[in-house]
Amino acid sequence: MDGGIERDYMDIDEKVGILYSIRKLDKEEQVPLFDNTIAEIFEDPKPEYAIKLCSVFYDDVYFDEVMYGLIHAVEHLAESDDYSYLISLSICNMKEGRNWSKILLYGIMNVEDELKKYPQALGRLSDEQRCYIVGILKEIRAEDGKIFGDRINWILREANAE
Repeated sequence: MDGGIERDYMDIDEKVGILYSIRKLDKEEQVPLFDNTIAEIFEDPKPEYAIKLCSVFYDDVYFDEVMYGLIHAVEHLAESDDYSYLISLSICNMKEGRNWSKILLYGIMNVEDELKKYPQALGRLSDEQRCYIVGILKEIRAEDGKIFGDRINWILREANAE
């Protein structure tokens, strides 16, 4: 038996635990389990699941294309009026997925409505959380200043985070 029946009754923490345990995705047979577990989470999606899922991100993953599916899952789960705030909280849960957190920030900076909300979202974070994200924004500015420098400068100015 593959455990499918038992898996139907797992809570979000158990499902995230499965994803976390195989997050390096260093074996091809882990990919379907990873994808199926994400699909199961979407059987009863809740915005706060985005935060929990972000603990799974890992920068040195072998099958990185699978992580893009996780990016899309997080973005979809976070869709709400609090999108930028939920994504910010999620990023703070991505200590071993800093490069993936940049992708989520690029997404915010590329959507005008979310960009406008972002300084306020940063203001709702704790000082430690805000400092963590500001550090990532500054990295992005150093790496992609021509494209994102003005947007990041505006965010930091508006959030009094420079």
